[in-house]
Amino acid sequence: MEKRKIPFSAIIAILLLIGAGGTATAQTGTAPVLAGYFVNINWQPAGPFDTAGLRQLISNGQLIRDSLVWREGMESWVAAGTVT
Repeated sequence: MEKRKIPFSAIIAILLLIGAGGTATAQTGTAPVLAGYFVNINWQPAGPFDTAGLRQLISNGQLIRDSLVWREGMESWVAAGTVT
């Protein structure tokens, strides 16, 4: 089975829709691993976070589509909703 890359923005959108307490399943073969993302919280970098950490930030309202995020390999901080 061919692995498909799921855009980070899609994962954030799903997490925002289901919230921290919800669950979602997908028929993509493997669950995406979100690790190593830093989030700008109150103008301070925090992290790195994995999927569970990002989900907690969403639940707390600290991570929204406009939140700035960064991970190794990215040129600069960008809005979470634009990461692919």
